[in-house]
Amino acid sequence: MTVSVPLDPETVLAVVGWKADRPPEPVNGGWDNHLWKFTCDGAAYALRVVRLEEDADLAARAREFECEVVAMDVARQADIPVPAIAARGVYSGAPFLILEWLPGGTILDAVRRKPWLARRYGREFGRLQARLHSLPGEYLRPITDTDWVDRAGHPALAAAVQRELLTSEARFCHFDFHPLNILHDGERVTGLVDFTVAAASDIRADLGLTNAVLRAAPLPPGVPGRAMNMLRGRFTNGWREGYLDFAGRFPLDAMFEALGYGVYHYEFASAIDEGRGWASARDLKRLLILRDEALARTEIA
Repeated sequence: MTVSVPLDPETVLAVVGWKADRPPEPVNGGWDNHLWKFTCDGAAYALRVVRLEEDADLAARAREFECEVVAMDVARQADIPVPAIAARGVYSGAPFLILEWLPGGTILDAVRRKPWLARRYGREFGRLQARLHSLPGEYLRPITDTDWVDRAGHPALAAAVQRELLTSEARFCHFDFHPLNILHDGERVTGLVDFTVAAASDIRADLGLTNAVLRAAPLPPGVPGRAMNMLRGRFTNGWREGYLDFAGRFPLDAMFEALGYGVYHYEFASAIDEGRGWASARDLKRLLILRDEALARTEIA
C-alpha cells in the first residue's frame, strides 16, 4: 500500500542545503511521485520525491534510483531533452531529485489547447520514442526479472513474452512513455521526464505499454473526457506515423499489444485498491476486452 503521509517540501530541500525563494507549489506528479515547482535564487526547479510503499525495500529502491540517474544521463548525452539534475538526496527513505524546470506543459495539455494539431503532436511523440529506442541498452540495467509480465493476467501470454524478452535485442526502453511524461511548449517537445523504470529490454514491450495508455488509459481529473477521447485516434495514428518515419518500421505486434493492456489492467486495478489514481471499473473492463481482442490475433491459446 502506498504511504500518503504529507511531505513538507521545504524540509526535503533542506536535506541538501537548498532553500526556496517562496513556498514550493504542488504539481501533479502522477501516481508514483510527489512533485513541486519552486525557485531558488530566481531560477526555476522541480522537486520530485518518490512515493514509497509501506513494505518498500529501501535498499532496492536506492539501486533503482541510481539506475534512473544513469538512464537520464544516457538519454541526455544522446540529445534527448532531459532535465538536468541539480541535486539529489534521500528523505525518510524516499529518494528525491531536484531538476531544472523545463519550459512548457505536458503534451496532453498541448493537445487540449490546440486539438486541431493532435496528429502533429502525436508524430512528435512517436519520433521521440523511436529516438530512444535507437539507443543501445548496454549502459542501462537489464531486465533480468521477467516476473512483471505475469501482471498481464494470462499465463500463456506471460510465458510467450518471457521467452521473447530473454532472447531479443535489448534497447533503451522508457517503460513509462505516455503523454503526461512528455513536455511540449506548443511548438516543439521540450522534455522527457520520469525515468524511474527505464531499462534495457525489447522495444516491443515499451511500445505495447504506450499503446495501451494511448488507447485505453483513463484521463486525469479535469480533462473533458468526451472531447479528448475523440482525439485519441488522431494522436495515436500520429504516434505510429512519427515512429515509423524515424525508425523505418513499427514493430509492435499483437502479443506485446496484449501484454500492454494486461499490465495496465493490473496497474489500474492495484491503484483502485490502494485509493490512488483515477481509474474506474469501466476502465478495467475495457482493458481486458482489448487484451483479449489482441490475443485473438495471436497463436497463443
